[in-house]
Amino acid sequence: MTAPRILIVRFSSLGDVILTTPLLSAIAERHPKATVTFVTRDTYAPLLDTNPCVTEVIGWPRREPIPALAGLLRERKFDVGLDLQRSLRSWRLRRAVRARWFAYPKGRLARWSRVWLGYNPRNARSVVDRYFAAARALGVSRDGRAPAVYPTDQDRKAAAELAPEGCVVLAPGASRPSKRWPAAYWRALADRLLDRGHTVVAVGSAGERTLLSGGGIVEAYGLPLRTAAAVLERARVVVCNDSGALHLAAAVKRPVVALFGPTAAAEFLPPNAAVLVLERFPPCRPCSSFGSSHCPLGHHRCMIEISPEEVDAALEVFG
Repeated sequence: MTAPRILIVRFSSLGDVILTTPLLSAIAERHPKATVTFVTRDTYAPLLDTNPCVTEVIGWPRREPIPALAGLLRERKFDVGLDLQRSLRSWRLRRAVRARWFAYPKGRLARWSRVWLGYNPRNARSVVDRYFAAARALGVSRDGRAPAVYPTDQDRKAAAELAPEGCVVLAPGASRPSKRWPAAYWRALADRLLDRGHTVVAVGSAGERTLLSGGGIVEAYGLPLRTAAAVLERARVVVCNDSGALHLAAAVKRPVVALFGPTAAAEFLPPNAAVLVLERFPPCRPCSSFGSSHCPLGHHRCMIEISPEEVDAALEVFG
């Protein structure tokens, strides 16, 4: 295929969408004349709108019917389809849109086994590896590319009005409460940094403002995703949980101290990124593949045993 028409489907979530970008880069290099259409949630579409490896981005609202999306896609007559979501919604698209389809190996059994057996591997097969496995028919292979997002000049201008160059960015949120480091610890870390003269910027969704605010912190919550990426781009170092902020920071090439609790780090880490993982290994970990609303045993040891002093010391690794 000299100019294949390729459809890629990954609806969510933030980190998983960002982790597709090494594959997008490899496809663009292997097939420079390809037409690549990427279907994702409308929430995440702005991260791909500026990606030079994507021809067209379709941001589909979560509650809009899949048959309507399928009708839109059928008009494009794709040669190859890559299902990088492998959900009921993406399966319905595969059934409705004609193409030579390949679905990524989701690894559900391995994930469930890790949770039920309490096995926390240091070298689990990563999400990025499995994305590349789905695209093997396109002649691409994993070669160490890092994730990438592309803020515009306008995004960077907006970020410069919020965050000074060389600040320390703290991202206290996560999609599920069990993955969040305690709010009191975030406050203690911020105070230590402020006492030493650092500018501390807090980022996250608008609803995460309650986790860390006030007391001299620059609050940059609720920003558009590319503007948030541009804020992270200005950081000396970023501290975050196992969350989308980890992947967004890595995609703009910033060093990250990442705090992992109930989930296994190896599977979800961004490749070729400056990420220092802080974690504990109680016998109950991992207790979940993606986090949960609470610690099943009520003690949350995997997170509370990571102290603010330890995180503060870890920041010195990056100068």
